[in-house]
Amino acid sequence: MKESDNFKKIFCYSPIEKDDLLVLEEPDKKAKIKFFNIRGEGVHFVSIDEHFSDKVGDLFKKGSCCTRNADYTVMFEDVKGKHILFLELKSSCGGVFKSAYQQSLSTYMKVCMILSICEGFDIDDYSIDFLFTAKKGAELEMMKNELEELEPRNQFDEFVLSLLNGEKIKFCVNSINRNLTFIHSNYTSKEITCQLLTTETDYVDYDVCSH
Repeated sequence: MKESDNFKKIFCYSPIEKDDLLVLEEPDKKAKIKFFNIRGEGVHFVSIDEHFSDKVGDLFKKGSCCTRNADYTVMFEDVKGKHILFLELKSSCGGVFKSAYQQSLSTYMKVCMILSICEGFDIDDYSIDFLFTAKKGAELEMMKNELEELEPRNQFDEFVLSLLNGEKIKFCVNSINRNLTFIHSNYTSKEITCQLLTTETDYVDYDVCSH
């Protein structure tokens, strides 16, 4: 992609680039989910890790919406178009949803800001996905049961319950974070797809051709 090539010309950072299979490792060595494998025959993947977005985060006010980081950002292009995935690996459901959402949102804002100075980048050309992971088990089932019994449920509770039911959720940032009126509407009104991926092992396999 032209924009990822221009990214490398501008910034003193070398992203990970792989064809067909990209293996990403959870930075926390104690994590129960250690690897995320992204597959796509004939697909060239470009990955930016949390260290780059963390440096960019120093530009923002402490405690703002842009000071946290998802584990990885992955860009690629396939027959369906251009894509950016924001990946957050979580092992226990206690930290999956609110934290994963905030980290992905923060990284989304920073990556959009960074790419906006790269010739060829237009957010409207991309599909955006937030991908969260968690271990299958009783903990997730318990959370699901608690949310089903909760009355009344707020908007984010409904968001989480849909994820636990295996749904792919389509949303805009401004439908959840209504206070972000100071962020350009090109980004807050952009449709994003969010999905929870669960596993019984220490890795997740994700084939972009089947999603």
